[in-house]
Amino acid sequence: MPVIRWCSLLLGLSMALVPAGDVAAQAASAAFEARAARRSAYRQPKVHEAVRAGITWLVEHQSEKGNWDADGFMARDPKGQECDGAGQARMDVGVTALALLALLAQADPLHAEATHRAAEWLADQQIARSGLFERAVTDFVYPQAIATLAMAEAAAMFGRERYLEVARKGVAMLASHRKPGMGWRYTPRDDSDTSVTSWCVAAYRAALEAGIEVAPEDVAEALAWLESVTNASNGHAGYTRRDEASARLAGEHSVRFPPELGEALTAAAMNTRTLVGVPPDTRLSAAGARLLLAKLPEWNVPAGKIDFYYWYHATEAVAALPLAAQRQWTRALHGALLRWQREDGAYSGSWDPVGVWSEHGGRVYSTAMCVLMLSSPYRSVHGDTADIVPDVPPFRRVHAYWRSGDLGKALNALARLDPAEVLPGQEPALRRLQWFARLHEHYGRQVAGRATTLLPNLEDRALRLADLRDRFAGHEVAQVVAAAIAALDADPAYAAQAALAEVLASFDPKRPPTSRGKRKALVDRLKKIVAEHPGTAAAEEAQRHIARLGG
Repeated sequence: MPVIRWCSLLLGLSMALVPAGDVAAQAASAAFEARAARRSAYRQPKVHEAVRAGITWLVEHQSEKGNWDADGFMARDPKGQECDGAGQARMDVGVTALALLALLAQADPLHAEATHRAAEWLADQQIARSGLFERAVTDFVYPQAIATLAMAEAAAMFGRERYLEVARKGVAMLASHRKPGMGWRYTPRDDSDTSVTSWCVAAYRAALEAGIEVAPEDVAEALAWLESVTNASNGHAGYTRRDEASARLAGEHSVRFPPELGEALTAAAMNTRTLVGVPPDTRLSAAGARLLLAKLPEWNVPAGKIDFYYWYHATEAVAALPLAAQRQWTRALHGALLRWQREDGAYSGSWDPVGVWSEHGGRVYSTAMCVLMLSSPYRSVHGDTADIVPDVPPFRRVHAYWRSGDLGKALNALARLDPAEVLPGQEPALRRLQWFARLHEHYGRQVAGRATTLLPNLEDRALRLADLRDRFAGHEVAQVVAAAIAALDADPAYAAQAALAEVLASFDPKRPPTSRGKRKALVDRLKKIVAEHPGTAAAEEAQRHIARLGG
């Protein structure tokens, strides 16, 4: 077993065996020590050197109050040698949260003072009554989500009651801002987008690790909504709807940074699923991985390929994929980041803010994101089954089924678990596992029960329902899936599409047969679809092919 995964397992064991009264304090200590052990076990000297330089730059540009001033961070630089790369003044909460996450990623006592000053500053910004972070734009969910994530992670690492309370209120604020049945967007209870939803789910997951009570149904409904914007056949996730590109600002922003050069939202959706234990061998993960690996990190400023946001989410998502995919992505990421880290003067250790969204957060944003990417191998262990289900008695059977992707069998095994088998001190591990079980049950029921609205594309619906049928085989959720599959099979539009797909598979529409006899045979088959399935989209498409074939 790799050392990093072994450390994860040790953390799970330690949390499972701690006496109930000491769980909070010892779990916090165990979380810090396990991350520190993973960092020490990571054998990449050049990466460690780059991370140390990046952290040094961040600490040197932290204000005395504890925050990072997005547009004024250079105030402490030597006169006449100040860094450029100012961000927007309203981004202080967001960039401070990202810089705090970069510090927390190291689990290094050397940075304790800077880490706590940053966490205390964020805590001071929160309005106790509402849970909003005051200096962020009012009710603008994006920085609120990242700040809540950072405070929840600080609470999990240190167990301080103030951090726990701030994170708890932050999660409550996020819960009140989610649109029921969907995920999150920039403003309260608005229609969802993949970007904001991904950060909110990350905040929920961090809160769970800190021992904060969070509703698995909130996350399950957000995951179900993500299905509606994901193309099941190619894995691409859209911004607010299926097949949509990543967002860009008005004006020339999309010209400078063509969205088709990256897969930011596909990566964000994949990372979101990985965070909550969706098995990484699903059809969606495999298809999404192909998209990510076709658009590897590349420091190419004129072509507008630099997208720290995309690279961050993809780095987290790829960590759950097979080793070959991890190596391919990591090799490209290191080639892009290590070569272009600044080494001169006040800039030393930072990365230039030249990416898609760098003009918002500036040099603090770009540097914090690059540190987080390089720290990813030891910062978290998402994607490992041991991170969800401990591989220890009495959970071993559940662990084995979950690892193999048989969620139905895993959930059934958990339901049959004899409480008498749970060892003293394992109650926290059991409650945590039950939380994930509730999430996945609700997720499966949501997708299957709302398949018609979530997956209006018939091909997507067929693919996803087939996946769910296999994943939940033998479980009650499979009955809901079976009903959805039966309804789909009875849909005339689906029958028409299946018939058309069979015909189209027999020839290349771009290169139709030249033989008159073969063309007539194709036209006859297409006319049969039009006659048998009038008024369907497939019949309309068949009619267009007939016209092209001269029928």
